[in-house]
Amino acid sequence: MSMRTEANLLHDSGAAYRRRVGLIDGQGGLIFAGIKPGVFSLYLGEEPHYHFDLEGRWQRICLDGVHYLKALDGSASALERVREGQAMVMRRRPVRYTELSDLDETARQVAVDLLEKLGDKSLTLSNPPEPALPLKMAELVDLLDRVCRNDAAAWFRNREIFLRIYGSKPDWFLPPSCPQPIVLSVSRTGAAPGGWVWDSGQESVMLSDEELEKHCVAISKFLGRRATQARGIVLADGEVLRGEASRILGWLKTIARVFPLEATGLPRKLSDRPVDEPFLDGIYSFLNGPGGQLPDTQGWQALQAAHLRRVEVGVVSGDPQVRLRHGLGWADADLEQLIANLKQAGIAAGLVVPVGAGGTEYASQHVELTCRLLNALPLAAGDLVYLVDLNEIAGADAASMLEERGLTPLPEAAQEAQKQALREALAPLKERKVKVVPYTIEKQ
Repeated sequence: MSMRTEANLLHDSGAAYRRRVGLIDGQGGLIFAGIKPGVFSLYLGEEPHYHFDLEGRWQRICLDGVHYLKALDGSASALERVREGQAMVMRRRPVRYTELSDLDETARQVAVDLLEKLGDKSLTLSNPPEPALPLKMAELVDLLDRVCRNDAAAWFRNREIFLRIYGSKPDWFLPPSCPQPIVLSVSRTGAAPGGWVWDSGQESVMLSDEELEKHCVAISKFLGRRATQARGIVLADGEVLRGEASRILGWLKTIARVFPLEATGLPRKLSDRPVDEPFLDGIYSFLNGPGGQLPDTQGWQALQAAHLRRVEVGVVSGDPQVRLRHGLGWADADLEQLIANLKQAGIAAGLVVPVGAGGTEYASQHVELTCRLLNALPLAAGDLVYLVDLNEIAGADAASMLEERGLTPLPEAAQEAQKQALREALAPLKERKVKVVPYTIEKQ
């Protein structure tokens, strides 16, 4: 009996692909083609396999055991197993221009070849078992044609459009509570992109309602049917929620005019979401930290009614001395009041806690006082605590930033030990169904 390939298995039982079809060649080999929310996939037997957005832009390729991932800005990285000592570990590396150009053309050529074979009828369609719906020939041809259009010139235009919208690619912190979001920038400066928990040193210059609407329209056109992949919208500026609630409310209403947002705000299972229509459960935003001018309880309630679903808050430390070293003067009561207001308004909370923020000088206090503060907050089911490596977020500047503030960076082993200590000390939160998750930017 011949071995069943991944393509065969998906054709028969790939429930995520609610519309799918098999393409059988003259030797009886099967190629799988299917769509799931926002994604068109091709499996050529066991390998390779290709995954595209519904505009035909490839996003993931598995080829010769290597997984290639392509970002919206056109850059790509490769995940591959390498030997380190006696162990095989997964490592990520950037894909250089020549290799990337070859991958672009390889993905396009697969679609070209399939269209030619469909045209000369050298492939036979095999419909999947019920209740799956067959992918109709006209839709399959349209999807393959979209892939074929993404030649070198199209990828160059894609990159240019991205840069016009976002500028050089920011180091977004995209929380796992909103996978594959539509990312909006509400400020011209892009200060503190991704909700970074310290002041960037720039004053945020917020867009007017008219400017924001143009920004949203440009992103909507750029994404096209790729928007179907998104679960929600992330506002990637850490100061958006400061100021008068009426002004913030205006921004949220502007966003809702461009992007269709679900009235209930309740997330749907992947199996219940439309395959080729956007389903956005709401808006997610950041605060660099508590303090300053924030909406009152009624203001938060109005924002919740305008589709604000979660607020991610930067919590540098529970130790007042560490906060002062970083130029942050808020008190524990500020954070407690903020979380209480969010909970009263029905808005979920996410707390971003950087591991190593206290350096070696305040390492033990950072763990003890941060956990004491977080365990005392009125957090509830659905809230999240992210433990994020300080070195990863701050990048090459992490060590110098700490040294400027009179702090000595933790060695790598001590950094990992502190992360584990934080997880263990925050165990009481799990009893309230609050998730405590180590999180890295590489997971985005």
